[in-house]
Amino acid sequence: MLAILCPGQGAQHPGMFDLSGQAPAAQPLFQTAGELLGEDPRTYVQHAGEQMFDNRAAQILCVAQALAAYLAIGPLLPRRLIVAGYSVGELSAWGIAGLLTPEGTLRVAKARGDLMSQGSGPDDGLAFIRGLPLEAVQRLASDHGVDVAIINPDDVTVVGGQRNALQAICSAALAAGALRADPLAVRVASHTSCLAKVVPEFFAALQAAAPVPPPANIVLLSALNAQPVFSVPQASQALADEIGHTLHWKDCLQCAYERGARVFLELGPGRALANMVTRAYPDTAARSLDEFRSLEGVEQWLSKHIEDA
Repeated sequence: MLAILCPGQGAQHPGMFDLSGQAPAAQPLFQTAGELLGEDPRTYVQHAGEQMFDNRAAQILCVAQALAAYLAIGPLLPRRLIVAGYSVGELSAWGIAGLLTPEGTLRVAKARGDLMSQGSGPDDGLAFIRGLPLEAVQRLASDHGVDVAIINPDDVTVVGGQRNALQAICSAALAAGALRADPLAVRVASHTSCLAKVVPEFFAALQAAAPVPPPANIVLLSALNAQPVFSVPQASQALADEIGHTLHWKDCLQCAYERGARVFLELGPGRALANMVTRAYPDTAARSLDEFRSLEGVEQWLSKHIEDA
């Protein structure tokens, strides 16, 4: 079975729309993204530099990329899918699962980015720690006044808070034996108590967008609790709560695996999620769209591995 993975922000790059940018089905999406961003995202990423990591722009870009990629490769995909998203990628997963239209998903992404920027302090951010058990990271987080934001496989944990505290916990983690600990290119403390105050406003924005239930052929997983989504109220509350609460991405991937996913395709930008799958489940086939030079290459890979799965 195929699982589609939608990444969060942090891996934006000038070539992120190279494969999906000319897909006919994605052109209305790019028009909407251009209206929200103030410029066509395909040209924006060519010159934006560090600006593409600003919170609002990053969320619009990453959702646009995932949805454009899905529209480009949709005819290549099997009817039954598992879909999951990491951070803002879960909003992309909503669009893929049909809870919102692609254009409606982008508008909600803008609202999400604006609310999170408004709720964040100027020095808020995220950092990742690799190679320490979760319990050790939780103790360090408590000692340094930061929150555990995302629990990933393979002893990789994302923490969030003020940047001086993040620098301190990274140093402490390395001293405690972490293999690596560094800040991320994200300028809000996503999935921490820093943003709990904007959860009600984002829930209201989701309700106003009038989402519909997911179809029976798509299993949409919530990264908040690794549970399948069956109803709009359940999905809306979980997606809103994620802004201010820890994501359990490790459990989400495990749920996809236990439901039979043996082929994983990350829609990009980046290949962080595909790497996680490869390390956690070496018996699977996992790639990112960023690794392919053509849609024909994607089709060949999917044909081979879905037949084998």
